[in-house]
Amino acid sequence: MKRVFPIFILCAFIVCVVSAEPKRDKGLSLYMLPEEVAKIAHKQGGFQAYSENNKKERIFRSSSDVLTHFISLSQEIQDNGIWVVITHPDAYSKQEKQLYESLKKMCLENNIPLFVSRASKLPNGWVKGNLFSIENSEEVYKAMETVGTGWEYFNKGDLDTALKKFNQAAEIEPNFAPAYFGEAYVYSVQDKLDLAIKSYKKSIEKDPTHSPSYSNLGLALIYSDKPAEAFPMLEKALKIDPKNGNAHVNMAIYYFGVEDYANSWKHIHIAKELKEKINPEFLKDLKSKSKDIE
Repeated sequence: MKRVFPIFILCAFIVCVVSAEPKRDKGLSLYMLPEEVAKIAHKQGGFQAYSENNKKERIFRSSSDVLTHFISLSQEIQDNGIWVVITHPDAYSKQEKQLYESLKKMCLENNIPLFVSRASKLPNGWVKGNLFSIENSEEVYKAMETVGTGWEYFNKGDLDTALKKFNQAAEIEPNFAPAYFGEAYVYSVQDKLDLAIKSYKKSIEKDPTHSPSYSNLGLALIYSDKPAEAFPMLEKALKIDPKNGNAHVNMAIYYFGVEDYANSWKHIHIAKELKEKINPEFLKDLKSKSKDIE
């Protein structure tokens, strides 16, 4: 397939998903109480929750205990996930740090949104749980701050400095997926697609739950004349987040390229329902190719 719409590439990628994000006040909030601190108050350590119904604290000693409780809660709470506050990393033993890793693994396996923050970083220190480790929390926060600076430079149009910041973030914390996503995004808008594809794949490797990485990778593969590789990436993006309007637009571009105009329109209509912006030139070309389908 020939390269589809090269003049659109600068505006076709997306930084984030425009859809409802989980909210802490609607999810399950926990505090990871260290054993040493708990002993002082004559308690047990673990994941501490507070129940409004019985005005009583609950302590969960394992990730399986958390899961059992979580799936007993309302669908709204489950949709908004688990939110864990931790204290200073030095307060936790090696075994306790492993307890958090167990919770992280459980949430990934069960597709449960998980977020974590150091208490000292509240209210803006929330990180996706699968990107966080208690052991390396300092590095995670440094990388997150550096990525934020990278986007500030990007928004000013200084792509070279933005890329340097994203590279720096990846050096600070090699497992921090947003650093690779930032790199990939800069390469995408620079039309350096081989490099973009490599970085998007790295982002997915570090965070297999990130719908925009799959969506943007799919589009980069379309523009690189690799539609067969692009399709499963776009499918994965929509499986993770069916309300990712940009992924629906990219799927419409894929179907346009393979001349399946009915399915292209199908995804355009969904994107419109999600209030996603759609390039008018693409719509014009789609209408010209499928006058009787729209």
